Amino acid sequence: IEKGNIKDGEALKSFITKEAKIDVDALETPDKMQKTYRFSGPIATVQLKIEETNSNVFKTQVTYHLKSVENQDYLIATDFNTEKRGLVDTKGNWIVAPKYNAHFRQLNSYFYTDQIDDHDQTYYFNPTTKILQEVAYKIDDTEIYGGKYVKIETKVNGPIGVIDANTGKFLIPMKHGFIHYQDNGTWLARDDESDKEGAYAADGTVLIPLTFDNVKYKTGFFYTKYNPTDFYYTEQVNIYNSKEKNITNNRYNELIDAFSDGLQLVKKHTFDKEKKGTILYSDYYYIDNLGNEKLNFEHEKYHEAFAFSNGLARIEKANNDQYDYDGDFGFIDTKGQVVIPFEYSKCTDFYGTYAYAEKKNGENSWYGFINPKNEKVITLPDGYQSSWFDKDRKTWIIRLHNDELYDFNGNKIVIEKK
Repeated sequence: IEKGNIKDGEALKSFITKEAKIDVDALETPDKMQKTYRFSGPIATVQLKIEETNSNVFKTQVTYHLKSVENQDYLIATDFNTEKRGLVDTKGNWIVAPKYNAHFRQLNSYFYTDQIDDHDQTYYFNPTTKILQEVAYKIDDTEIYGGKYVKIETKVNGPIGVIDANTGKFLIPMKHGFIHYQDNGTWLARDDESDKEGAYAADGTVLIPLTFDNVKYKTGFFYTKYNPTDFYYTEQVNIYNSKEKNITNNRYNELIDAFSDGLQLVKKHTFDKEKKGTILYSDYYYIDNLGNEKLNFEHEKYHEAFAFSNGLARIEKANNDQYDYDGDFGFIDTKGQVVIPFEYSKCTDFYGTYAYAEKKNGENSWYGFINPKNEKVITLPDGYQSSWFDKDRKTWIIRLHNDELYDFNGNKIVIEKK
């Protein structure tokens, strides 16, 4: 107290007598009480307030109109007499009797917790039966998925499962290192013991067996990877539809991006038979949602293909000169028809209204934006340096070699320097 200026009890008595203007010796000796407080950092001041002991204690009653919180019909309340907590409805009626301690608190609409001695106890509230019961698991995170699913775990940071919070039914067992909910109502999961991945339906049915090294969900399909050896060239990549059917059957070596405009871009390598792992060349194919090859761009004529975007796909045609990566770019439609000729030395996809394109021709080189009709709509002062999706502006940005920035609608972006 007072940064150590009060050294003992007599000094404290003198301080209180002076500051509070009371006779400390005339006071009744109260029961002794000790409190310990912990602080981070040095303490500058501790303020001590002594109140009169003859306070008048009284009770009053008021009527408070409760409103549901986030569409919730039940709230935590404390009983006046017992100081125990329970749940009331919006009319003030006890739904769950007040028998829980002051640590009783809500996790989400279905789960509650309190602290008993040195451990937390989790409770599940059934909205149909209106019964609150102890459960032998923890909540992995408080978010409610799909309006009724909650991720649970055996212990804090333990194996994860899923429960239907409307009924309390276990859907996915607690044996996973992670479980991720997808926008189609399925779950991607990794088995905690085998470290393999797969997918579950919303009701817990296994859609994709947990036998893969990696599983992703994109545009209605599951993309899997599995490698039976440590060599990259033995990796197996496949696409499964929502009916659990493998539509690629190990025919390709790379699955590029996702289905777009009804087509998926895939890549097939041809390896050197004498030098294992050495790729001689690669061919590109566009397949439909049944796995049928609809378009092919083989290495003899084409160097690289890109995924469809807004009905167009960028293609790089192979040149017959010494530079393998010096082809000319153009665009095709979903029927394979060339809609923009192979005449550009560099170009991007149509990330907005336009695509960036350039023609290298010494001093007569051209840099700018083209539209899907191959009309040169905007001439730019310099060539392409990089491009990216700007999350703040929610649009694609291109940076030129002179560091000027543009969006793909042709607008110049000026960033104020701070």
